[in-house]
Amino acid sequence: MEIGYGRISTRDKEIEIQKNALEAAGCEKLFFDVVSAAKATRPELIKARDHLRKGDTFIILRFDCLGRSVKDLLKWVGWFEENEINFKSLQENIDTSRPSGKIIFHVFASIAEFEDDLTQERIRAGLASAGGVMTGGHKKVLDEVKAKALQHLYETKEHSLDELSELFDISQSELYDYLRR
Repeated sequence: MEIGYGRISTRDKEIEIQKNALEAAGCEKLFFDVVSAAKATRPELIKARDHLRKGDTFIILRFDCLGRSVKDLLKWVGWFEENEINFKSLQENIDTSRPSGKIIFHVFASIAEFEDDLTQERIRAGLASAGGVMTGGHKKVLDEVKAKALQHLYETKEHSLDELSELFDISQSELYDYLRR
């Protein structure tokens, strides 16, 4: 079975583009999340994963539908390999059911990891040139327990963003920062 998954942000209007592309690729079942890729909770992605069986193919339009980080993508592709599920990304033309698709995916992942390492190296060099002093950044307002409570209350949709902001005594921008985690 070919199962398709799409993800759009709440501001994005491209769900029809993804739907049409996935249907054209032969997907028999489609799942869509309307949520930021940075969100850890993507219920439709979990449902899609739960529908997959050995020999199935999981299809996305492009990598950023599945995850924003190389670590995320590698975790998913590792899970697919462990469960003998094929993976296709239409835009990147990756199909892990073929040897060439497997190697191309790993090359892309290596390049992305290399870029991440370079970014970290630049940050360390910048800190060293500044005498190891880091300025700016965001002061944590909520501890881990309160941040999880905030996330839970937001997901229940029983409170407005204004109510949550007031309840936790944080600004709207701080509220959005916690909800993006």
